[in-house]
Amino acid sequence: MWVRKNAKEIAEDRCNIWLAFGGPALACAIAFVLTVVGTLAGPKPSHQVVCWPTNWYQTIRVAAKVSILATIVAYVCQVLFGKPIMSLLFSSNVCVCNKCYRVKSPDGQQSCACGGRFEDFELWKWVDD
Repeated sequence: MWVRKNAKEIAEDRCNIWLAFGGPALACAIAFVLTVVGTLAGPKPSHQVVCWPTNWYQTIRVAAKVSILATIVAYVCQVLFGKPIMSLLFSSNVCVCNKCYRVKSPDGQQSCACGGRFEDFELWKWVDD
């Protein structure tokens, strides 16, 4: 049965956002790989003598800086919006009717055909009888 979360459960969910590092860690890894690939695959000046250790060192240095910046941005966005960063990027908001529990994506319509009102799905939970 669907029941509305109480204030304590909502506060716990928001507190857990501060401890969720999976999304920012994934952003760090993706930024690192993309920077390394982009730097090494990019055009090189013809007059520059390529010295692989220096080139790799500079590439890793730049990639580390970009990945740290990506991690910080992902974490700050996650905390500001109150949702894990991956759910912000890849899932749409969902609304649920507080009377008949019909689920839909937000389209601007606030009232359901049954007479209930659509609310944010994050405020609800499933409880077994």
